[in-house]
Amino acid sequence: MEDTTWVNHPGEFALCRRLTSGDWAAAVLLHRVMVLCKLRKTKLKRFGKEWLAMSRKEWADSAGLSDAEIKDRALPNLRKHCSGFVEIRTMRIVPDQPNKLWISFDPELITDQAVPWDMYRLALNGLGILSVKQPYPYKKPPE
Repeated sequence: MEDTTWVNHPGEFALCRRLTSGDWAAAVLLHRVMVLCKLRKTKLKRFGKEWLAMSRKEWADSAGLSDAEIKDRALPNLRKHCSGFVEIRTMRIVPDQPNKLWISFDPELITDQAVPWDMYRLALNGLGILSVKQPYPYKKPPE
């Protein structure tokens, strides 16, 4: 008999979406940060943390987001919902260069922030105490 228990567990993106309170753009960026933290062996070290540094445009391109999506949705929601394990700062690598967006990710702190999956599942379906109606992000404003 085939073991299919992995099917019943959420994938990495589902967990990222849960951690960002359902915001897709922030979940995409968080997932990209998590993947890059796993892949990159050398990271910048500052303030006792390891950082990944790119321009905002490079972060948007890397995550597959538009400039507006990263500026207006992904970064604000990541700062709001993931401040316990993600830190975002604007700094320079060297004084002569332009600012970069530095992101530090601490995977050990995720468990402190996570909402139980069964409660989040209810919230996604508009039920339970965590239910917050998310506005459709591409809806035209009323005239």
